[in-house]
Amino acid sequence: MTSLIKVGLKFCGSCNPHIQVGQIYREIKEKALRAGLDLRFRPWDEPGCDLLLVISGCPADCAERPVHTIREVIVAGETLNRKPCSRERLAKETLTSIESKL
Repeated sequence: MTSLIKVGLKFCGSCNPHIQVGQIYREIKEKALRAGLDLRFRPWDEPGCDLLLVISGCPADCAERPVHTIREVIVAGETLNRKPCSRERLAKETLTSIESKL
């Protein structure tokens, strides 16, 4: 098991969903558990997070958030960190991105 990683989590309002943000979140949690990653999801504005994960339902990425000094991983529709990513690969690639930013 790896060390604890505190992940601030922010969702958009899902006004124009191309993906189901809750389903993507559940898949990320499940894959992290199977991979032995100790991710602890916290409210996005909680102090002490190692990373911010923003999950938006469409590519507009309109989820409001303050400017952070911490690293961000952004899922927005079928994109990951503003690059195309198929719906089927979003959870797996998001975990890879989280690991690479730490």
